[in-house]
Amino acid sequence: RTFISSNGFLAFGNASGNCVGCTGFSSWNPKIFPNSADPNNIIAPLWNDLNPQDGGSIAFKITPYQFIAQWTEVPEFGSFGENKNTFQVALFFDSGCIEFRYGSLI
Repeated sequence: RTFISSNGFLAFGNASGNCVGCTGFSSWNPKIFPNSADPNNIIAPLWNDLNPQDGGSIAFKITPYQFIAQWTEVPEFGSFGENKNTFQVALFFDSGCIEFRYGSLI
């Protein structure tokens, strides 16, 4: 199971579907890796204090080959809808590769 954070990262669940290390899932303060502090078990293409309530969107798509999460024009918190960020993370099923894709960023 994959959890998409509004703050630019993915977290992953265990076999029971529970988010592992998600006590810090809404965390907007990036940590240095590796770190024992939550959140853990994450992929962070743009870990930042983002605020989709001020605009933009967050979506995902699953194809036979990959899982894609996309943040589209999501503004930085406190920027009143400005400082918009567009980016994706793609997880490839067959190869296990991870690809970060960036559009416009603050």
